[in-house]
Amino acid sequence: MNTITMKNLHLATEQQVFDQAARHMLTQNAKALAWSGGCQYRLELDDGTVLKCAVGCFIADDEYSSEIEGSIYGSFSFNEFFGFKGEAPHLTLLRSLQNLHDNYTVDIWKEELEQIALDFNLNIDILKEFN
Repeated sequence: MNTITMKNLHLATEQQVFDQAARHMLTQNAKALAWSGGCQYRLELDDGTVLKCAVGCFIADDEYSSEIEGSIYGSFSFNEFFGFKGEAPHLTLLRSLQNLHDNYTVDIWKEELEQIALDFNLNIDILKEFN
């Protein structure tokens, strides 16, 4: 599977979800943090750079709306917006990744991603791409 978006998230494996989020987070190496202090799914900086959180990297440009900012992945409003029936795909894994992005400093993301991989019985090969 190439890029995973909200439209095809239900088809992805947990390993594919983890790999895309880990690659995104460790490449971006910055939080999508608004001036108000809250984390955002997507945040455009003054220079045009767009930052995304661990869940935001699964939201394609044509899927995004500022309406979802402030809603938690898997919440009723989030699920309703994306048309998820029942539980959102990969709920526990994506909430863990969202929690990591929102509540931990960037300098320990890699080691925390290793712990998430261990918790979900995933391989960490993707993390070896980053020093």
